[in-house]
This record gives sequence, C-alpha cells and structure tokens, in this order.
Amino acid sequence: LVLHILAACGLRPAEILVLRMEDFQGNQLRIDEALKDREKGTARIGETKTVASDSSVPVPPNLAHEIAGWIAGHTERTNPRAFLFPSRRKTPYTVGNYLKRVLKPLAQKVGIEDLTHQALRRTSSTHIQKYASVKDLQGHLRHTDASTTLTHYTQVIPDSLHEAVAILDEQLVAAANDSKQRSRSTPLLREAPIDAEVQTKASQIVVSIDSWRKRT
Repeated sequence: LVLHILAACGLRPAEILVLRMEDFQGNQLRIDEALKDREKGTARIGETKTVASDSSVPVPPNLAHEIAGWIAGHTERTNPRAFLFPSRRKTPYTVGNYLKRVLKPLAQKVGIEDLTHQALRRTSSTHIQKYASVKDLQGHLRHTDASTTLTHYTQVIPDSLHEAVAILDEQLVAAANDSKQRSRSTPLLREAPIDAEVQTKASQIVVSIDSWRKRT
C-alpha cells in the first residue's frame, strides 16, 4: 500500500510516514505534516517542505478502496490522529530505516538495485507526464517554482489532475495484478526465482536517478 501511494500520488517519504487516519478523505489525502528525522520528541513532526507542499493530493478509486480496507483492519482505526503506517511502537518510522528495512528488500526481489525514495517520486512524475499537463504535473508534485501558475493552486484539486492520477493508477494496478498472477501460477515447493520478464519490466518502470538527470 505504501508503494502504491508513493507511485500513484508522488508523495515524499517524509510525508507518507506521518499520514494519519483523518488525512484520508475518500478521494484525496491531506498533506499538512512532514517528518523531521534529525529532530527528537514532538519536534520530529513539523511543517511540510514548502508552502505549496501543504496541500491535498487526489486518490484514484482503486487506491481509495485499498486505503479504506487498510483502515478497516487498523488497530487504531477509531483514533483520527493515529498514524496510518506506524512502527511497532506506534510512532513514525524514520525515512532511512523504512527505505533500508522495507523498500530496498522488496526492490531487490524484482531486480532493482539500490532503490531510493527519489527514484520512486521521479518514477511517478515521469509516467504521469503521459496523461497530464505541465500545470497538473506541478500540482501533482506540489512544487514551488518560478511559474506563476502555482500561486493560484488551492485545496480544490482540478478534475484534470484527478483523471491523470486515475489513469496512472490503472497502469500500476494492471502491472501489480500481472505480477500476482505470475506468482500464483508458480509451484510453491520452494522459493521461486523471480521471473526474468518481471525483473525487466520492473527495471523499465522505475526511473533511475541518472536517466532523470539526463532528461533535465
């Protein structure tokens, strides 16, 4: 679910790790906090990176269904201030630990070496360009740039951005379902090797830092 949100919504890791129950609003996620890994105590959770970052992002139907299901089984689902993805101590993971302990091992299983949080965010922004305008892309990433169009963004998410994220999510869900179908068809006598075609597809989908820099 974390990977799905990162890929479809383009969140920063410091934002997704402090999402709370009340931040899920059906068809959107409210982003108004960020993790400050270098701080301690209550200071670990503070303001978002920029003024533009303090906003909301659209949640496509498939993802909304997944988040609702996750919340339904959450041990603290009745507490609006509880974290969506807490550690065992019910506190936010650190950005580095979550990457090292959770995301990198998953990536390595499908042949992606040295995954970074930046690669996930850039992957989201790269693929959504196929379906979104430049203005919608800026809204998707919540960047503060020189462009004056960003100064007119409000909490209301344009229909065009909702549609663009929904199309991107359809592609993500199709790829995930294809991977699940392949794993179900593999005999469970021993740990199956990762299918070479799955490795190739995963490597092609995730945008490397070097390829992103060449584009810019």
